[in-house]
Parts: sequence; structure tokens; C-alpha cells
Amino acid sequence: MAQNSAKGPLITLAAALASSFYCIGPLLYLLFGLSAAGLTNLPALAWLQMPLIALAAGMMAREFWRIYLSPRPLCLNAISLRMLRALYWLALPLIITLAT
Repeated sequence: MAQNSAKGPLITLAAALASSFYCIGPLLYLLFGLSAAGLTNLPALAWLQMPLIALAAGMMAREFWRIYLSPRPLCLNAISLRMLRALYWLALPLIITLAT
């Protein structure tokens, strides 16, 4: 049987951040006033936006199930369940904001 691990939330966060790469160009422009010729190629990655958003939503749903509804508890050797729940609820608004 596979052993549960605390890697799930990190994978979820990585998928969510990957889905937000589409907005990196405008975000850099707003934050730093940058306008670089290299950022003109980011619209070429637009086809990745919806699959990565779907991946991030699926991973967040999976982690919600693992944290709250799973009959087997997570492996809590490295981090407590309370901390996992806090990190989940801190990451969710960030992921929703970046995906929209």
C-alpha cells in the first residue's frame, strides 16, 4: 500500500503557480513598469492556460478531500494537520486570484 505523504499540498501549490504563468507579463509590467521584448512571447503559451487552471482546481479539490474527508489521516511526521489546514486556506485565495 502506498504511504501518505505531505507532498500533496506542495504539488498543488506548484500546479497553481504554473497555471498563473500566463499572467506573469502583465504582473511584471504593473509591479515594475517593465516592458521587455521577451515578454511578447507569453501569448504563445495561452493554450496552456485552461489545462493548467483545471489541473490546479483538481489538485486543490484532491487536497481538500485528503485534509478533511479522507478516512486515512495524512502522514503527519513533518507537519501537523492544523498547519496543513492553515496552509490550504492561505493558498486557496492566492490560487483563485492568480487563476482568474
